[in-house]
Amino acid sequence: MLAGSFVLSTGISHFSNNTTIFVCLLSILIFVLFSALFQMLAYKNQKRIRALESDKNPVFKFFTVQSYIVVAFMITLGIVLRLFLPSFFIAFFYTGLGSALFLAGIAYLVYYIQYLLHQ
Repeated sequence: MLAGSFVLSTGISHFSNNTTIFVCLLSILIFVLFSALFQMLAYKNQKRIRALESDKNPVFKFFTVQSYIVVAFMITLGIVLRLFLPSFFIAFFYTGLGSALFLAGIAYLVYYIQYLLHQ
């Protein structure tokens, strides 16, 4: 949720008074695409975490090694994109992506609360 809020605030900060409906619709499209992907990954990770043998695991087992590599790549790509792409692109892409990341964070929180309630 924290990463999503940072990305979302970066996207929102690139919106301007002359932002068009088209840019807003692109934000929604990016949100829908990434939200589906992140929700699927959240569910997959939740199942994997529940299947771990111990109830007390190190925090780094939260994701797989492959997931950490993807996160590092996405952070690097995000930094590079901000250097070369126009502000309107950052506005719609980061707003949609940040919203999807935030929603995925909420899914992890819901999974955790469900886990606590069923212990």
